[in-house]
Amino acid sequence: MKGKIYFDYAATTPVKEEVAETIKWAYGVETGRLCASDDFGRNWRKQQREQIAKFMGCSEGELLITACGSQSNNYILSAICRYYEGETIHLMTTTIEHASVLESFKEIEKSGHKVTFLPVDSDGHVSIETFEKSIRPETKYVSMMFFNNEIGCRQNIEVIGQMLREKGIFFHVDGIQALSNEVFDVSNLPIDAMSVSAHKIYGPKGIAALYIREGERGRAVRELIIEDAPYSAFSNEGMLVENMPYLAGFSRACERMMSSRTSHVEHLRKLKRLFFQLCGEKLATVKFNSQIDVGHPGIVNIELDKIDADSALIVLDMKGFMLSAGSACSSGAISASHVLLALGLSEKEAKRCLRISFGDFTTEKDVENLVIALTEIG
Repeated sequence: MKGKIYFDYAATTPVKEEVAETIKWAYGVETGRLCASDDFGRNWRKQQREQIAKFMGCSEGELLITACGSQSNNYILSAICRYYEGETIHLMTTTIEHASVLESFKEIEKSGHKVTFLPVDSDGHVSIETFEKSIRPETKYVSMMFFNNEIGCRQNIEVIGQMLREKGIFFHVDGIQALSNEVFDVSNLPIDAMSVSAHKIYGPKGIAALYIREGERGRAVRELIIEDAPYSAFSNEGMLVENMPYLAGFSRACERMMSSRTSHVEHLRKLKRLFFQLCGEKLATVKFNSQIDVGHPGIVNIELDKIDADSALIVLDMKGFMLSAGSACSSGAISASHVLLALGLSEKEAKRCLRISFGDFTTEKDVENLVIALTEIG
């Protein structure tokens, strides 16, 4: 990448050149054929979904192609409520979820269902003991992030998922920050559904996927989503959008990441450790809201000592750095981050925090230069 040094990969990743070329090809003379209902069009679309499913570690029939991660989050929650229509159910999530989950849960609560917003500790983790005690006989649905998008903490979805599986409770994981940043096969995780998005893995914005595990309940939930979704000629194929160029780009992004995910994660962890090390040497007053060797390999959240985040971002932008003060979906918000407040920070402390996220194009020299810039602003 040229121009400013980019440290906001948690917000969105740049489209890789080979992915862009694939999208460009699909926008060309072939686009009409890709949308066609003949054998060529159907087979091509199935091949793209199969590539995405292969990268995720599931079957093509377990995927729904959606327009974005927030849409996936909302569709699955709405379908669960329809599945249990006529019952007053109990649902659980955490206080540090993405707005698309938190706001939807608040609306569900207003409709009469019971909702528990689980607290987290100072590192952003849900206590397993507290979680287990919060489960009720009427609990039917839990939604939780794999990696938090602001501080990078990782919930123990394996232990939580196994606990829920034994009780027959539907478990949805927001895996939008995880797909390229941890090596896993979704079918091997004790979960029922996962949301992912192309623009977090160097693919295009405007296309995403929702994994729903095969099974009687999964099939029923899938059909309810298709019923509720806007009309699509391809809904019976597991596609709720008709953007063929972006489907091609999503598939290509998954294909190229399959062979590089392990090295990609190692690269991010190396940069994260370097950042912690240099801050320890040059920025003793900086406080960390992220842990060094656990959680997301490429997200760091820091609290500055002498300057608020908005002012720091302006100065850093002038110095040639692009980063953020929190979630991309809450940029421009006047109030402090709900994630940081949930950790126990005061509003004043939370407004002094920056999110730094690394990616494929980040170099060690970039990290060194950023730390130097941070020392100059305090």
